[in-house]
Amino acid sequence: MERYDKVVAIIKRIDAYVNKVGKADFDSGLLDEVGMDKIPQLVESFEKVISSLLREQMTYYINAMKKTVKKAENELTVEELMRYYSNDLFKGDEFRGNMSAEATKFLEATTSDISGTIMKTLDKDVSFNRLSGRSMTWIQEWSDQLAKIMDIHSKDQVESVLFNALKDGKGIQSVELALKDLPAFNRNRARTTAITEVLTASSVAQQEAFEQSPSVEGKKWKHSGGKGIAPRSNHMELSGTVVDVDQPFMIPDSGELAMFPRDPSLSPKERINCHCTMGPDVNEDILGWSKEDKEKARAEVLGEMDKKTTPVASSLDKLKENVGKPVKSEVEILETGAVVQKEVDARIKAVTKEFQRVEKEFEDVKSKLLTNDIADSSQYEKKYQDLQKMKQLLADRRAETTANVLSEIRSFDTVFMENFAKGSHVRLSKEISNASFLFPDDWIAKSNKVGSLLVKNVYRGYYMHDNQKATIALNAKYNTFGTAIHEMGHRFEYLVPGLLEAEKQFYIRRTLNEPLVHMGPGYNQKEQTRVDNFIRKYMGKDYDGRAYELFSMGIEGLYSLSYDIYKDKEYLHFILGVLARL
Repeated sequence: MERYDKVVAIIKRIDAYVNKVGKADFDSGLLDEVGMDKIPQLVESFEKVISSLLREQMTYYINAMKKTVKKAENELTVEELMRYYSNDLFKGDEFRGNMSAEATKFLEATTSDISGTIMKTLDKDVSFNRLSGRSMTWIQEWSDQLAKIMDIHSKDQVESVLFNALKDGKGIQSVELALKDLPAFNRNRARTTAITEVLTASSVAQQEAFEQSPSVEGKKWKHSGGKGIAPRSNHMELSGTVVDVDQPFMIPDSGELAMFPRDPSLSPKERINCHCTMGPDVNEDILGWSKEDKEKARAEVLGEMDKKTTPVASSLDKLKENVGKPVKSEVEILETGAVVQKEVDARIKAVTKEFQRVEKEFEDVKSKLLTNDIADSSQYEKKYQDLQKMKQLLADRRAETTANVLSEIRSFDTVFMENFAKGSHVRLSKEISNASFLFPDDWIAKSNKVGSLLVKNVYRGYYMHDNQKATIALNAKYNTFGTAIHEMGHRFEYLVPGLLEAEKQFYIRRTLNEPLVHMGPGYNQKEQTRVDNFIRKYMGKDYDGRAYELFSMGIEGLYSLSYDIYKDKEYLHFILGVLARL
């Protein structure tokens, strides 16, 4: 159809423009086409805004570093500066909020511009007035997500600079110079981001224009591979498929759903470098309606679109929807935990990479020492100490980042344990209250509501449940923080619906065919365990199904760092899944 061809031509010109801008090649003929004259201005304007924000972020880091050095009584080392960056500096960075606000303005302007162009081409009687509430919701949420992604990438590069300076023995002045040269803060990054968001906005604009146009009853997927990009066979198979305008396409093979090509909800393998287009399936009879009837039909559809929202379903957003909902099996918990761990790992890439480098250097020296390639053990001792420092730094960063990620899924750190019984040990009660931030707020609130908690000082910690007055016993002189977390974990076994059952399923599967054996020296004969491949045999301790050591030991390892829970990824996923889901 003529109108279909016109719209597809416009969409193709948008894609062509994006490709050309990426090469800094503004074709005058291309820019003279319908509706294209404003797009370069939008891209250039947004590029300048992003570049300015990135420069501000870089300046903030450098100035904060200078202030810290100036305040220090003694000359700071790069290692001391790294601890400051990790603990305090990132908290004061305002880039994410500023970037989100600017992206919102840009995406709204761009989406409105392209929607108007397409609608004018479809039917001159129905002109574009405003974006729907659904698209406005998408713009806000995608802007937040974009800002978050950019912020994480910048901080990852900043940490890499610090690690490289530490590795090479360079001073703080070299750190400042390296920060100024970081790709994370340069103009190329700003330009690439601006171009990418034009393409994203154009996809949303197509969907918006089609739904607001009464004559468009369906939409057709059209495969279009970019130059130098291997075509996806499933996108080629989908080409020509028509669905109702308000329904998603189903991608062959993967089964993923998409309202339009490059839908942000698609996985990277289906979205990145996709150059497919989408065209309207027009009802010619509706084109013959009066302008008044068309406007009435559009108003009804727009009213429905205002009621809907299309949130950007990031991995964490999807987890939010399921918080507190009953689980059918431990599998749901493990899947949830895997998503959380993936997000944590994505935020600590620089630390992880540096740890791997230091670990390899240690293993190389160790191997040479064992094969007598080196006679001086001092190299081994130095590399060993370096490795221990990096292990601690990585563990600290994992714990800190895990707490931050979980707090983005559900509420933490606003409710504290406070219903302590008369006669409770004052300092240990405070220790328990201070550890409350590691548990979901609704768990803590339920604990406070259920009954009082008597806190005792003993040699060996324990938890004794009672709905009226339970007891938590800790050792005030040894591993107090870790034991507090551990015994609080036992309390929640009784209070959190589904936790004990999830532990039971996990325990039975992991210890299938494992015999009960004595715990070993220091334990009485009744204390038995199923060893499995747990990091510690205490994790498999048997209580005849009345309780388990799984959650309590797991969260202790996660936050008190008494052992490396990352050595058992499935167990780690279980603990993270429990905290994010139940």
